[in-house]
Amino acid sequence: MNIFSFSIRAFVFSVALLTGTTAVIASRFVITTVAAFTETSAEPESVTMPESERATVFEDLRNEEPIAPEDFDPTGTYGLDTDKLPAAFADFEFIDIATREYEEDNGTYFSRPIIPTGSLQTKKTFELKKIAYGNREISFETTVQDGISYRFVGHFPVSTEFISCEGCEYPADLKGQLKKLKNGKVIAEIEAEFYVHGC
Repeated sequence: MNIFSFSIRAFVFSVALLTGTTAVIASRFVITTVAAFTETSAEPESVTMPESERATVFEDLRNEEPIAPEDFDPTGTYGLDTDKLPAAFADFEFIDIATREYEEDNGTYFSRPIIPTGSLQTKKTFELKKIAYGNREISFETTVQDGISYRFVGHFPVSTEFISCEGCEYPADLKGQLKKLKNGKVIAEIEAEFYVHGC
């Protein structure tokens, strides 16, 4: 991955985090930015090749298909290993994330992207008011209940192993830093490992 590509991805993820935009809008922004860059800066200042050859080369560049982002869907319900939780997170139950809507039409099942929604469940329900995800990374903030709120920044690891033995330790489906805040100040934080509910 070159530095230009990395910079664009980092910029888009930062903007998405601040504004809560969806990955669909962020990925469209990346594609249009790369296309605009190719069109506006493709012709060098001093050119030595004939005009006809240059036109062919630049036309080929414009017709290249953009690389599609990974089609990863973080929709699901994620729970923590309750045996390892510190006292500040003792009432934590699960996080519910939805980024797609699944429908069935005459026996055909399909999904479509939606504006990300979700909630964090303790003894109370905290709605996810800001969610940003892309490139298997996710961050969110919750609403405030009696001065308490939560923040999370993490990623969905790519598992290359297939584990099917009883008693084996399964890799986490979602990892990151979970913070608990009171009146906007961090009062507790953990390196959290989430597992899809039922696993």
